Amino acid sequence: MIVQDQSFHQQLTFGLEKIYEAYKLLLWEQSKKFQLTPIQIRVLLFIAGHGRKENKVGVLAREFGMTKATMSETVRILEQKKLIEKQRDTGDARSFAIALTRKGEQNIEELQDYQRPLLDLLYTIPEERKISFYETLTGLLHGLKKEQKLPLERHCYNCGNRRTDGARSFCMALRKPLPIEEIRLECSEHESLQVKTNIPWKRE
Repeated sequence: MIVQDQSFHQQLTFGLEKIYEAYKLLLWEQSKKFQLTPIQIRVLLFIAGHGRKENKVGVLAREFGMTKATMSETVRILEQKKLIEKQRDTGDARSFAIALTRKGEQNIEELQDYQRPLLDLLYTIPEERKISFYETLTGLLHGLKKEQKLPLERHCYNCGNRRTDGARSFCMALRKPLPIEEIRLECSEHESLQVKTNIPWKRE
């Protein structure tokens, strides 16, 4: 019989795993309600929150850790369900972006409601504890990204717009300081770290 490791760090990872299992269960229940697969719901929510640049098959495939062929099939099914439509790029007839149809837009608010039980619990936690937890969470995610274990492409810690003096962060795109609770894991203003500026604060 294998005895479960009771160390504190093991308990932390076990807790994160249980939260993930709860998330999957909530998403699965929502998928049955709408007769969609969990990945189809996640793709629709991603499309709703992003623009033409990100809403392309190749980007979606990287985002969800899928092959382009598998993502193309997911897009095809959502298109058949009249939830999305393809929009040709004006500069390249071979390229297209994906957008929600009117039917898709009408379903988005209810689709994302599967998160409600988790959100309701978060609202009951004192603000300072949430900020501390978020700081830990963003640090874990950034570490996994650096180890190439997580496809997290558009977050503040790998953005060319972020400046830091080691203790504080500042966003050059938004022209404002970034306290920990405003650090974004997904940002439409994200720029590659290769972008160069003459701003004195250093990039991390």
